[in-house]
Amino acid sequence: SASKGLVIALQSASKGLVQLIPELRMETPPASPAHSQESLALHLESDVNTFRDDMKKFMQDFCLDSSEQRREWRLCELLLVAFMRNLIAPSCKDSNTLGEIKFWQEECNTPNTNLVPYFHFMLINLDPKPAIFTEIMDKYKVAVAGKKNDVSFLSVVAIDWMVQHSAWALRGKSLIRKWRNEIVMQWFYSGSTEASDIFLERAETFLCGRLVEGSSSWGAQILENVLESR
Repeated sequence: SASKGLVIALQSASKGLVQLIPELRMETPPASPAHSQESLALHLESDVNTFRDDMKKFMQDFCLDSSEQRREWRLCELLLVAFMRNLIAPSCKDSNTLGEIKFWQEECNTPNTNLVPYFHFMLINLDPKPAIFTEIMDKYKVAVAGKKNDVSFLSVVAIDWMVQHSAWALRGKSLIRKWRNEIVMQWFYSGSTEASDIFLERAETFLCGRLVEGSSSWGAQILENVLESR
């Protein structure tokens, strides 16, 4: 009958369409390597920008004495935050480095975590190492032998770098001389075995100092220099 013939025709057409769909899917070209790399680069850039914004807020909240601070910051820790924001994050070009800075970001959001040893191990684990790491290690290589078992050695190095040698360092030769003579002393000399905890105690006291009551502390001045940068 005519109706039976119509059913058979529709069934035949349906089977043909089912067979055609996989063929159409197979013809869809896969994403090119260049497109995948571009997507990864955009993802990295977005995550790095978020990280840098978070680090900036930590410093801003401290300098403004904001009630929104997530932890009771020490200035030594905030110098490491500044180091991460301006020197490590911009060099992030791969997922391994991104994983390390995200780890640091989580620890910064955890109250009562001592960030100093975390920074040391994070910097050791970075692979590939950023250019600033090689530059710093060349400058402080004399001290490595005596401090290789100190679990906060690289944190002390980064703090001293921020105070003395970075683009955001303390202003004024007299202040730098005071830091060198009263805080650093012989710590970076070959053969020195003084623990990082002792250095950090002196450093924190110094960084909390200020010229006159009501002015920014020495440590806050460094943070303000960082915040003025891009």
